[in-house]
Amino acid sequence: MIAALLALPDDAQSAEIALDVAQTLSVALGHHLAEVGPAALRDLLAHPLAGVQEVGAELLSRLDSRSGLVPVDVVLAVVRSPFANVRAVGMRLLAEMPDDALTLNFKLLVHLTADKNADLRHASRPLVVRVARAHPEIGLALAEGLVEALLRRKLAEDVPSHVLRVLRDDLADVTSGFTRETVWRLLRSGSPHAQELGGILLANLAKTVSAELEVEDIVELGSHDILAVRQAAWTMFESDPARILASLAAAARLCDAKWQDSREFAYRYFREVPAEHFTADVLVAIIDSVKEDVQAFGRELTSRVFRDEDGPALLLKLSEHPQRSVQLFATNYLDRFASDKVGRLEQLVPYFTSVLSRVNQGRMAKARVLAFLLREGLRSAPAAELVVKLLHRLSATIAIEDRATAIEAMVAIGRAHPEVALPIRFIPTEQRARPDAARIAGKGT
Repeated sequence: MIAALLALPDDAQSAEIALDVAQTLSVALGHHLAEVGPAALRDLLAHPLAGVQEVGAELLSRLDSRSGLVPVDVVLAVVRSPFANVRAVGMRLLAEMPDDALTLNFKLLVHLTADKNADLRHASRPLVVRVARAHPEIGLALAEGLVEALLRRKLAEDVPSHVLRVLRDDLADVTSGFTRETVWRLLRSGSPHAQELGGILLANLAKTVSAELEVEDIVELGSHDILAVRQAAWTMFESDPARILASLAAAARLCDAKWQDSREFAYRYFREVPAEHFTADVLVAIIDSVKEDVQAFGRELTSRVFRDEDGPALLLKLSEHPQRSVQLFATNYLDRFASDKVGRLEQLVPYFTSVLSRVNQGRMAKARVLAFLLREGLRSAPAAELVVKLLHRLSATIAIEDRATAIEAMVAIGRAHPEVALPIRFIPTEQRARPDAARIAGKGT
């Protein structure tokens, strides 16, 4: 009868016959099925008809009950059947296996967990849990196999998310023992699911892994696309405050992170840092951003923790920033740290040039800079010479209204310091009599 089944062609009529024969064999001749050899069993499972495959699955069940061992390739043939009822037989067979037998077939569980068929993935999940609890060392092998499946990035749609759930929820006790090398492989993978798992594990290893990373590396993790990775970076910041304080300027770059949640964490973190740890380099590292919220936080922080001894350095660093808002912020420190200091004025010439050269932009900053330059030019001859030279060079290129202000400033400085040569030539006004007055004068003679 087995031979007749194997000879059936793949057509609708034969399919009906095969299903009837399968039921007959199972009910009437069940006790004889145990005599069928493995070769015939493999042939039955490879047949295209569902009824023939069901006979093979039933034989497999009886073979297992006899030996306690199932050839992996044979079970794979059942669970990979295109027919759901045949796959169900295979999963029932696996579920009835003792833990030790499942342990011998742990590679099969890896395949099932990453299978494209949802019924196999969900049915295998409790089996994975059973094996991992009974034999933790096999659970580790299961987890490693699933990680490799994620890293290969060849899984069907919806499979990576399932594999991630199994690793994260069912095998958490096992994955927590992964080596740092495995965690880094996950983080550097092109698979977002592998990266998410890496982030979760990184948080568990934060205290040990952070010691192996530069602060700049931790800051980079704060801009990772996977939330779990960013959260791990936050944990590293919080777990080793002494190390962060020792490299505060580098750590401050987290304020400029790609993701808003990392920036908000950084704002909270740096608001708690004692004021004495902030230097000009740290403050500028925060302000030196193209993001408006980061600049605003930097200005807030500077206003709160600023120290006069850092003023000159802060002013010079702020003056180098191209953003209008930062240039305007820098004007708050001109009178305090650049007034009556010709050497510092000379250092700030590029800043003054940048501010005054903006076309239809930065009106308030321009007004403050021009007023400051006028005050300094009136203060001393060396400053006057420097200011006049700067304003003369700029007057040919800046807007008309600013040019008029610059010329007025040069004239005022020239009057205060006659010894300073002005690049301005005064043209006397020609005195001319009115035509009607001349005519009246002629008639009188």
